Amino acid sequence: MRIILALATTHDRYLAQISSTGTQDSILAQTESRHRAHAASLLNEKLSLPILPQDRDALWAAAAMLGISVITSIQASVPECWPLKITPAEPETIFLQWMDFSINKKAIWDATDPLRPESIFHELADDYRRFMAPPKTCRVDEIAKEFVDLCGFEDCATESNPYFKAVSILTQIRNLGNGHRSRPETLCASGVVPRDLRFIGFMEPEFKALLIERDVRALLILAYWYAPLSQCVWWMAGRAQTECQAICLYLERNCGDGLVVELLNVVREKCGLVAGIRDSILTDAVDSKWLEM
Repeated sequence: MRIILALATTHDRYLAQISSTGTQDSILAQTESRHRAHAASLLNEKLSLPILPQDRDALWAAAAMLGISVITSIQASVPECWPLKITPAEPETIFLQWMDFSINKKAIWDATDPLRPESIFHELADDYRRFMAPPKTCRVDEIAKEFVDLCGFEDCATESNPYFKAVSILTQIRNLGNGHRSRPETLCASGVVPRDLRFIGFMEPEFKALLIERDVRALLILAYWYAPLSQCVWWMAGRAQTECQAICLYLERNCGDGLVVELLNVVREKCGLVAGIRDSILTDAVDSKWLEM
């Protein structure tokens, strides 16, 4: 019940952002956070005990809905958003905590086994198997040349390259194969979102560590994943657009590499960062002293 209330309030907040005032948005955000925290606490309590057969489906449904709620939990404006925001009191890892829940859901999946014959989710077994299966590894010649050059895939063994698995997954879900322009597809329907979330679910610790360090190449790869999602289902679009724009502005300020700039121009267009909006956000960011000097 708590997670359903959290999601309902999340949707109310989404509608309020479109048609109402910031005050109402703030009140709804507080209510949403309270319900989400309570739901997470109850879920953890249940998972700490032996799981009863009759509770398996409810626990998996709660975990799935909580995952959506965590994704929508971003409330910062672009200048206040990671990786632009610099606050010594908060570790950089806090801004990527939402990714951890997507990764950790695998443990709940294993504990509840939604593919078992008596599960209400069994009819979705084929879809689940497809989305939960480890993604195949692309060959270097299947990856767009821009990303091969950017990440140095031809200069070292791909198995030891921390960018390779992320780019391999991105190539498959964004149609960025060699012979295609390195341009993320623009169509994003609700049916492909589980496919997109595989990028997070199968993210390797080495790549996430690069994101925490605000590594230029890792940030650009993440921006390419985010870009089409900024025009996607309501619960994904807010975070995708806000963090994608923040990444673009951060890279513009901190990286002058020609290939990065070229690839970044494609992403800026997809996440709605047109020139006028860009200049306004940059001015606000400088005034707020969020940008790294």
